[in-house]
Amino acid sequence: MASIGQTSSNKVKHIQSLLEREIERVNELKRLLATAEQEVERLKRELAECQQATSSAVISNCPSEILSMIFELSISDGRDVVQIGRLLLVCKHWHAVVINDPYIWNRIHISVPVQWDIRSWSRSTESYIKCCIERSRNSRLHINLNFSGLYTIRQQIAERVQYGFLNLSPIAQSGVSLISEWLEDLDYEPLEDNIGTDLECLPHHAIDLIGHLSTRLEVVRRWESLVIHAPSDVDLLKDIWELVSPGGVNLSQIHLNGWNWQDLPERYCELEEDTPLLTIPHVKDLKIESLTSCYYLLSFDPSSLRKLCVCLESHEEFFVQMARFEQLTTLILITEPWHAPVDPNLSPRISLRKLQELVVTVKRDVKDLESVRFDSPNLNRLVIETLIVEPLATRLRVQPREVRWVPDYPHSEILSVAHTVIRDFLLHYSDSETLSIPAFLKEIALETLKELVADQLLPPKWKTILLHEAPKDPERIDTSASGPNQREDLEGQKDPESAQCQ
Repeated sequence: MASIGQTSSNKVKHIQSLLEREIERVNELKRLLATAEQEVERLKRELAECQQATSSAVISNCPSEILSMIFELSISDGRDVVQIGRLLLVCKHWHAVVINDPYIWNRIHISVPVQWDIRSWSRSTESYIKCCIERSRNSRLHINLNFSGLYTIRQQIAERVQYGFLNLSPIAQSGVSLISEWLEDLDYEPLEDNIGTDLECLPHHAIDLIGHLSTRLEVVRRWESLVIHAPSDVDLLKDIWELVSPGGVNLSQIHLNGWNWQDLPERYCELEEDTPLLTIPHVKDLKIESLTSCYYLLSFDPSSLRKLCVCLESHEEFFVQMARFEQLTTLILITEPWHAPVDPNLSPRISLRKLQELVVTVKRDVKDLESVRFDSPNLNRLVIETLIVEPLATRLRVQPREVRWVPDYPHSEILSVAHTVIRDFLLHYSDSETLSIPAFLKEIALETLKELVADQLLPPKWKTILLHEAPKDPERIDTSASGPNQREDLEGQKDPESAQCQ
């Protein structure tokens, strides 16, 4: 009996011990629960504060100065009435910001629409110009006039007649040529007299718009840059030029686009020989097709110019004139298909000691450029913009710090020549350090590097390949290990694909 009682007593003590332990655990869990509930409440309050702060951080509540910066960036490619109108219609706050920001209104773009009726367009554009002049206040004006779609009454009639013939029935190419020849010999004077005044796109509808920018002296003095895309008819160009020529007083940039500028002085019979049509004493940025003929059109100080865009010409006078731009830092050379190649017997030379960037826009084979000697010891960047598939049109007699290739034709055609072009770049520009190519050519670039490293042909000064989708965000491929002896480290790599991508 004693043993049974002892056993029962031990069991009770054991159960009591277990009960006390569980009660202690329950109390501990209650304490943890209370702590967790407090943390939950704290996190709820913090979340509510964050949500409130986030809701108050929408773009409409940004300071007006920040909004203005965002708006100016968003319409930087073209500030016409359509783009600005979209911002004006969002809300009252945005409307007020746009209206009161002079730098949204100081870039005036006039682009003649490619359509038969431009009378109503000219009315709305006139209102847009007046708004720009008023709301830009005293800020400098940037004028962009695209009149490439402006046609004479004769051109409009011929276009309509040809359009009618071609829509009657399918016509062979020989028939199209016959129609074109017939239209060239057609007497348009009776047609112009009878239907010209009834047209809804008389040239003066567009040309008269320039008068709102050029008739007031206080507006003309605010002109800082002028870009003109010329119409195909030189008489229309003369009418445009007579209206814009007073604006050359303070221009620092002038871009003249189109093929017929060199014919313009012939329309001014009253001028003395070699008298320029416009004096631009402060110009720093000039774009014109023919350098050798621009002196009949423009008068300026070559030593003041910092940026020049011009077509490459074949005769010696072009290279003589180039020597006058001693302060030039950026040169853009365009190789037009209709221009004759440079004669290698000239031993042409371009000496620009301060040149930092050379851009070559390739519209035809530029192998003749291999004969041109560039004396530009401070050249940082060579940009080759290719508009044709020509894998060997890449060798210029320069050694810049960076070579940038910007091809502008279908990707499939670029892929077909990319290996040859990249290899040619790496071997020819042996003193350069950086090669910039389109990002989709990454694998081809790596294979080319692998091939050159295996053959021990890669020049030692190459350091980096940049892959560019957009100029603002290049991807870097480091083709060399860090350290002073980069050639040896690169040669020591068994597989260039192991190069670090940052």
